[in-house]
Amino acid sequence: MRAYAKILAPDDTEWLLGPGDRIGRLASAALTIDDARVSEAHAMISLRGGELRLLGLRGLFVVDGPPVQEVTLREGLEVQLAPGVSLEVLEIELPDAVLALQSDELPRQVPPSRRPACAPPRGRVAAELVAIVRRATAGDPAQRYADAGAFAADLQAYVDGRVVGAYRYSAWDQVRRPGWS
Repeated sequence: MRAYAKILAPDDTEWLLGPGDRIGRLASAALTIDDARVSEAHAMISLRGGELRLLGLRGLFVVDGPPVQEVTLREGLEVQLAPGVSLEVLEIELPDAVLALQSDELPRQVPPSRRPACAPPRGRVAAELVAIVRRATAGDPAQRYADAGAFAADLQAYVDGRVVGAYRYSAWDQVRRPGWS
């Protein structure tokens, strides 16, 4: 599993960002923010010491006080990239373990992360749809859908705008979408 942070962008879209993903004005950024107050490559997500951190690349950001260049991401954290341009951390997902290599002649090394077949998207794909695909393609069979009917039911719920079983909804999700069936 890949570590990621679910981020609420300034335009109220949700993004899944993981280690190495950049935030900035460039079209190649994982989260592009088209605002002159944000630099081309403003910040990057990094996995350090078992925590996801936001690193300032060309700019500082504000989190509860003076501007900083680095902050540990946690649920509920609001990060102001520039005046009037903020992100909110909705969720953090960290792997329980990582693959490491070790031998008598070689110290323990963690290989560079590789995106799994179902990596968080780079673009505007709904988080519910990502959760459906992740469950359908989970490496552990116990984490997958019980059968094709359950998979189809979740897909239909997504299409119909109803609650998706594979997705963990936050309190904010529930407030923004009242009247779910």
